[in-house]
Amino acid sequence: MLNIVTGEKMIDYLTDARRLAERNPEVGAQLDAVKQVRTVAEELLHQGSFYNLMQDASKMGMPLASLPQEVFLALSTLHPEWFCTLEGKKDFIAWLNRNSEYRYYKTTIGAVKH
Repeated sequence: MLNIVTGEKMIDYLTDARRLAERNPEVGAQLDAVKQVRTVAEELLHQGSFYNLMQDASKMGMPLASLPQEVFLALSTLHPEWFCTLEGKKDFIAWLNRNSEYRYYKTTIGAVKH
């Protein structure tokens, strides 16, 4: 059966980490590495000494995420503004919050306030 996805759900479908990892072992290995970094970061965060570092991680040049080439190409093709404007960055962070498999650490940028 053909599964047709349109609109904003398309980007989530195209970049679904579990589906990509099943189809491409290299993507799976990259996502496993991201998960390991995130686990270490969260363990350090619970120790207390890492909290300030995580708050200022982007200022210190720590990457926010690791995107497989295929995911970056999909994102930059469908949403090029995500990588060149501040408003676009907030949209990218919102996508990253929905797809945390690619993220090294949590950020409050682009967080939805309830």
